[in-house]
Amino acid sequence: MPAIGLPSAIRTACMFRGCRSLTSLDMAGYDLHSAVDLHHMFSECWKLEQVGASTWNIPRASDVNKMFFDCQNLHEDLRHWQLTHLILADGFSLNSPGILVPDGIDNASIRRDR
Repeated sequence: MPAIGLPSAIRTACMFRGCRSLTSLDMAGYDLHSAVDLHHMFSECWKLEQVGASTWNIPRASDVNKMFFDCQNLHEDLRHWQLTHLILADGFSLNSPGILVPDGIDNASIRRDR
């Protein structure tokens, strides 16, 4: 059986941005291994409490700029994410106290030259 998700998606940027009434989204186990650009994917989803992002493997991600910005009710433990190609992570989870961020992200400006 094929993996659930978006295995060929390279850009998921702004996919749910500003969905202010969204409270839950079950994306646990989604295949996003090709995703490179995930900036603002869930930013300003104020009521969002659950996504399942802790189960994702996003080894090619280079832009996670404000991916979870202003997700005030979201709780995700993303500490195991391996982001070896990371270039942009400005405000990754700014104003989202329930997000446990991956190593190397502190919500400050991160820009790495490749």
